[in-house]
Amino acid sequence: MQYVNYFIFYLQRYFVITRHPKLGGIEATLDSEVDYTIKAILNKSSWRYLRGLYKNNMRL
Repeated sequence: MQYVNYFIFYLQRYFVITRHPKLGGIEATLDSEVDYTIKAILNKSSWRYLRGLYKNNMRL
């Protein structure tokens, strides 16, 4: 059950970052998101979130 909670947390976090107009998208928040996630790596969801941040973004 805890895995599901982490998954939902990162899913919501990604959704907000990519959709909220004032945050500037992944390009604007990538460094802070990677720093946060590396500090909070606890399980598979953290690694999947990091992979998702870079997915389909060849410029990074």
